[in-house]
Amino acid sequence: MRRGPQDRSRQPSRQLRGTRRLCVAVALAASYTAGERLAHAADPPLRFAFGTGVAGRSVAGQWKLALPIELTLQPHPVLLASLGGVFSDGTIAHGYAELGVYLGVSLGAGVGLGSYATSAGRASDTTFHVFAGLPIPVYPPSFLRDPLDGLNERWWGYVLPYYRPSWGPWPGAAHEVGVMLKASYLASGTYGKLIGG
Repeated sequence: MRRGPQDRSRQPSRQLRGTRRLCVAVALAASYTAGERLAHAADPPLRFAFGTGVAGRSVAGQWKLALPIELTLQPHPVLLASLGGVFSDGTIAHGYAELGVYLGVSLGAGVGLGSYATSAGRASDTTFHVFAGLPIPVYPPSFLRDPLDGLNERWWGYVLPYYRPSWGPWPGAAHEVGVMLKASYLASGTYGKLIGG
């Protein structure tokens, strides 16, 4: 059966409609993917860690037992913000706020308030400190095989040996060496998406 001129003119318009439909489908898929990324950007990952432990704190050459306690916010795998306190001599010897980075080791610096027992009574003043710690994951076990996937676990825990020198009302630097056990909770988002996984 031979096609007339009208049938031939309909053929290209059908191909054109098919091409349009394909373009619309690709555009919808792309907009959906972009929307997913925007939705994720509006819900960034947020992890909280809380811990306590035991430390030795040296002030003016005298070592005393200390109890550190700390709450850490991790909005990104390499950024840290902490609030903490160190109890010694039956009181808070050092309360602080700290900003840091995690690059295999945790490095930070912060300011706070400190007190120190003198012969004339307790002296209090503002403080400055630096921090270095080595987080060692203990849960989940898969963390060591795939750290990025481990970050997306709801709960995980780590041991944190650390060193924190601080300057304040005490003479010279107060040296604090200790270890904390910290439990970490993923409150929202996923780190893998943020990193690109």
